[in-house]
Amino acid sequence: MRFKSEGNKKDNVIVTVKNSSSTITIKAGAPCFFKEELDGLQVVSSENLAAANQVGFAGFAINDIPVSTDPKPFSEAIAFGQTDLARFLTRTRAATTDSWASQASIAAFVLLAPNTGVSSAGPSIVQALQTTAAALAGFIMVLMQSIASSASQASSYNSGFLSEVRTVKVLVRAL
Repeated sequence: MRFKSEGNKKDNVIVTVKNSSSTITIKAGAPCFFKEELDGLQVVSSENLAAANQVGFAGFAINDIPVSTDPKPFSEAIAFGQTDLARFLTRTRAATTDSWASQASIAAFVLLAPNTGVSSAGPSIVQALQTTAAALAGFIMVLMQSIASSASQASSYNSGFLSEVRTVKVLVRAL
């Protein structure tokens, strides 16, 4: 665990983590969760992880965390502080031939929660965040910037993907 405190700059707590999955790479900026039966280093992504099991929040992956079979499977996650690289789901569509619906603007300082489910084509929607009104289990994620609205787009925009994910500034308190 590293504590970064530099005078009048933002403070961060960074933890060392290892991906326990042999099939799913955890993307940079994605939330990751400790596996309760392991050594305190091993994490999984929110991909295929039910919301009820997302209690051991480790933080946001700073870089891609390779699968457990990688010769160098260790990486780091930010567990406390502000990160500028959190993945946020802005919109989805059912098929690549569908047009993209417009997206309403989102104000800053709203609570966020991990997206759950099974990933689809393109950027993994489950390794991203969404807005929530629900209380979270012992951790806090707050959107620290507003997100502008976007107009509807033709189906040719981002043509091979079913979801649109962007990086946003988030305040995280996993400790």
